[in-house]
Amino acid sequence: MKEETSGPMERISLLLVEDNLQHLELTKELLEEQMNVKIHVALSNRDACAVLKSDTLIDVIVLDLELPDSRGKESYSRLKKLRPELPVIVLSGLDDDDLALSLVQEGVQDYLTKGQLRDHLLGRSIRHAIERKVILENLISSRLQRTRAVQNESLKRLTSGAAHEVKNPLARLQLGLDYIARHLSDATDHMP
Repeated sequence: MKEETSGPMERISLLLVEDNLQHLELTKELLEEQMNVKIHVALSNRDACAVLKSDTLIDVIVLDLELPDSRGKESYSRLKKLRPELPVIVLSGLDDDDLALSLVQEGVQDYLTKGQLRDHLLGRSIRHAIERKVILENLISSRLQRTRAVQNESLKRLTSGAAHEVKNPLARLQLGLDYIARHLSDATDHMP
């Protein structure tokens, strides 16, 4: 049964990192029922890194922490180093609140345990993670635009002030040259 949404959902490109084939198939089925998703599969951290290094478009990563070539935080850290902008949702068999809190503090969007998956929890978590990423990108873009606007205004004031500082002495020089030119003209008129 698909979850109702308020509008057409864009297709999500997801990297599912899971080495247990039963969990992999169950998770794929669950996700395909809940959302419009293209699932890329990696059975190890090394495989996941290869996908992230390729030109494959990925919107979100769903990661098991216990993999053949990495365990715990290391599984997350390796992927985050490669693509720090991607949201990561941990889907683990480990029900460890301390580990979950630690990973969330490091940047994991959500920490779900495999035994607690029901209804549309994973799909909702994925949609929320992607939405938070979009909001963060928009916020960063907005701040950059404001920073550029402030820098441009500062540059305008600086150039205006510099032009004023250059024009004042030049105006005095021009007055002096005009004075000399008038007096030279008067002096040459009075010459015999």
